[in-house]
Amino acid sequence: MDGASNPVAYPGGGDMFCGKQRPGIYRQLSTERRRADVVADLRFGRSGDLHDAIHLPVVLLPPDRGIAVTLRILVDQPGGFDDDSNLWYHSIGSYSDLGAIVWVGGISPQPYVNLQRKETLNRRVMKILVTGAAGFIGSATIKALMKKGYEIIGIDNLNDYYDPELKLARLASTGIDRATLTAEGVAESDTYSGYRFMRLDLADREGIDKLFDREEIDGVINLGGQAGVRYSLVNPYAYIESNVVGFLNILENCRRHPVNHLVYASSSSVYGMRSDMPYRESDKTDTPVSLYAATKKSNELMAYAYSHLYGIPATGLRFFTVYGPWGRPDMAPYLFLHAVMEGKPIRVFNHGDMQRDFTYIDDIVEGVVRVLEHAPDGEDPHRVYNIGHSEPVELMDFIRTIEQVSGKKAIMQMEDMQAGDVVCTYADTTHLEEDFDFHPQIGVEEGIRRYYEWYKSYYK
Repeated sequence: MDGASNPVAYPGGGDMFCGKQRPGIYRQLSTERRRADVVADLRFGRSGDLHDAIHLPVVLLPPDRGIAVTLRILVDQPGGFDDDSNLWYHSIGSYSDLGAIVWVGGISPQPYVNLQRKETLNRRVMKILVTGAAGFIGSATIKALMKKGYEIIGIDNLNDYYDPELKLARLASTGIDRATLTAEGVAESDTYSGYRFMRLDLADREGIDKLFDREEIDGVINLGGQAGVRYSLVNPYAYIESNVVGFLNILENCRRHPVNHLVYASSSSVYGMRSDMPYRESDKTDTPVSLYAATKKSNELMAYAYSHLYGIPATGLRFFTVYGPWGRPDMAPYLFLHAVMEGKPIRVFNHGDMQRDFTYIDDIVEGVVRVLEHAPDGEDPHRVYNIGHSEPVELMDFIRTIEQVSGKKAIMQMEDMQAGDVVCTYADTTHLEEDFDFHPQIGVEEGIRRYYEWYKSYYK
């Protein structure tokens, strides 16, 4: 075999080629699987050749961490895979040497694909699914992905947990036309040709299944779900349907249609009432004080199980008190700023004796994108990271900063601690810094100033 060196053979070709890997085989393949950069075609003149091929091992030469290769098997005549399809493809490895050879063992002593033949190569853009696309973090993340040239599919159910007008305005800021969306439930961005949005609920199992069946999705950023600690005391079923059942729908489809990386939103709420600071990813998180926190912890456990069983590269991000332009109106930063601007009282819980690790939206998005582009590997390819500014701020200092920036005096209404709330949050971001060379940069003074400028322009 000319040009062959250090072959890597994966046994069990029949199950593997049919896309129905046994767990053991799947996990053998998972650390090598990277889909997107190069597509190589493998042609068979007769369906019978393909029928023979699926019972034989695939040999990959030489493995390396470079250009991602997808092997696409084309059948010139129908009949392969029981007449199910005449086109099938599966990502099988990463190769930096364009002279690498990929072949199916036992069919012929000659390789069917030689990657030096440039006409067999077809580059395509990575396609990313972003859930919660009309949300605070989701819409900001989509703008960042646009700048990097990804193809994006955004979904959101546009529920009325808070004013849907804000959600529609966020969509408009990404080029999604309200009239088109209202009429059809689907719209393409007017400002970025690579972005499509559709109204779809995570809990809609059939709808999510059809989306994954229809699209060739390379990565998922799951930012959708029911947010809010206090609302979970009022409407607990919404959290189970969206955060648990909805997340299961995402995991199942990442299993059925293997993706490069699943990045999902967790929360600092998983740390509960821990008194030892700062919060580290290795801390125990088995005492949540709200149902919202419990659903986020369940997401981490579910993602780990699917990574372990099926080799799905997945990363959970524990966000710490995100604020900034387009922020959620149910969160303290908006409630404080809005009350000050309107001359209304601020409800200050625990009589102001609270601290929060306020993290500006741009820092959160930078962390999300960096993590997306570096999928974990290994036998259990699952990781969890804190994303926070790592500098807790006294609640009263946060309010005073709003006063200074706005030039208005806050009217404060002191109240006792609310159920489900915690006194302090404080992120240890050591692992984020070590693995991604990133630490959030924007302090509270600068962050509130930017937030205030946006608020004035949006609510003028």
